[in-house]
Amino acid sequence: MKNTDFVRPIFSWEGEDALICKISHDYLGIDKGFYIDVGAHHPFYLSNTYLLYLSGWRGINIDAMPGSMIPFDEHRTGDINIEMGVALRPGSLRFSMFAHPGLNGFLSDDMIQSHLSRGIRLVEQKDIECQPLSVILERVGPLPPIDLLAIDAEGLDLEVIKSNDFSLHRPKLILIEVLGTSDMISVIRSQVTTALIAQGYRLFSRLHFSALFMGAEYLP
Repeated sequence: MKNTDFVRPIFSWEGEDALICKISHDYLGIDKGFYIDVGAHHPFYLSNTYLLYLSGWRGINIDAMPGSMIPFDEHRTGDINIEMGVALRPGSLRFSMFAHPGLNGFLSDDMIQSHLSRGIRLVEQKDIECQPLSVILERVGPLPPIDLLAIDAEGLDLEVIKSNDFSLHRPKLILIEVLGTSDMISVIRSQVTTALIAQGYRLFSRLHFSALFMGAEYLP
């Protein structure tokens, strides 16, 4: 027996994928579910859903980065892959691309300056088409029940939540970054939590930046 016999792979930044696998299986009885990954970034690197994909899950990957869906189309052939921004209203928004692609996004001037002050090079900025999540999902067509909505939109996370039609598309779990919070109290008081409570969700678990919410109907 070797210690490597006990190694379990994770692909996400904070172990979000391992948490989702455990909660989905142990708490909700889901082994092969359906996800929507907004801000999917890369099919493997820092992916919140690739471990799920390997476990038999399937879903929709959405990212605004130009060319981002080329590797998804090659390596995530069981998924639907969409290159588009997600925002509260249709239109174009400025998308900033850095030497560290994990920082790319529809960023405010303050966030851009923060990255520049740390020596991270701004490579390019482009205007990218954006649509509400409800519109994008309507274009895809009929969907199975959504088990997970994962959101990593680098500053537009709240807009993504508000752009969904929860009467039509109600995920059991929502994984989302809650930035600018230092402890659980500040997470609970955040705008993201307030918006999700209004939709009938409850804060279930928290990592460093990411928080996991569950539909209240699935809680005891």
